[in-house]
Amino acid sequence: MKLYFIRHGETDWNIQKRLQGREDIPMNAAGREQAAQCAKYLSLYWREKGYSEPLIVTSPLSRAWDTAAAIAESLGIPKDRIVRDDALVERDYGSQSGMTYQEREEYEKTHPDSPEIETREQTARRVWAAVSTYRERCRRQGREHLILVTHGGCIRSALRSLEDVEIDWDKLLLNTGVTILEEDGNRLRMPVHNWSAEALYLSTQK
Repeated sequence: MKLYFIRHGETDWNIQKRLQGREDIPMNAAGREQAAQCAKYLSLYWREKGYSEPLIVTSPLSRAWDTAAAIAESLGIPKDRIVRDDALVERDYGSQSGMTYQEREEYEKTHPDSPEIETREQTARRVWAAVSTYRERCRRQGREHLILVTHGGCIRSALRSLEDVEIDWDKLLLNTGVTILEEDGNRLRMPVHNWSAEALYLSTQK
């Protein structure tokens, strides 16, 4: 089985470099175009590979849902088959959500402890618990592919919890970037990290 973590398209807060938590900030025009391009190339990749229909699960926040809807449409999957799950909502950044990185640095000088912020470990636990549930559903339904449309904080937290995964954590995740995890015995290996869907498709044309 393959898991596909896909980040949502761009929002105005992404451009402004604001810490974007659970606020329902929609995609901007560029983000909607990114979602459309991601969907287009992911469907081309899917057809090139001859893959069967995936299960699509998304965060309920509109920036993720709308990205998932574009992907589903490109793959010929009705929207009512998309699963919304709160476990894939963005990490809770508490009172720091909405701050720019500079504002956050200033805030942390006077607030060194922020217990209301969800830790990476807490985020990873809820994400992987949900993934485990949907992997089991895929097995029961005979599916080989699970697409998870979610947020940068969720994806980074989940990947950080994996053993034997080497990632440049200073590099930001692309909006609509795709990371693929593949079952390899009792572990997951990561053949693709933070690729655009276009790059993923073009990799099949070499």
